[in-house]
Amino acid sequence: MTSTKRNIIANFVGRGWSGVITLIFMPVYISLMGIEAYGLVGIYLSLFAVLFLLDLGLSTTLNRELAKLSARNENVQQMRNLVRTLELIYWVTAVLIGVCIVLLAPLITHYWIKA
Repeated sequence: MTSTKRNIIANFVGRGWSGVITLIFMPVYISLMGIEAYGLVGIYLSLFAVLFLLDLGLSTTLNRELAKLSARNENVQQMRNLVRTLELIYWVTAVLIGVCIVLLAPLITHYWIKA
């Protein structure tokens, strides 16, 4: 078996095991925290997943490009420009998300989160 096939199988087994563990421990979490607190954790995890999707691979791209540029010492200014550009993109995204959350907080608490 090639290492690629072995790695793919290990990846699927790991993801499956993670799902099984989640299903097994969900009742334990609910009994320890209560259904309301578990619901808030679920909302937080859903928000985290959406924000992870909004990353669009920029963090991985930044790591790869910085690794390539760091191999050549003469590209220090190009590395600074790259980091500054992606930092600006992240700040704009964070501010927009923050404004949306603040503006939608009354609606979220009234219609979605009912305790």
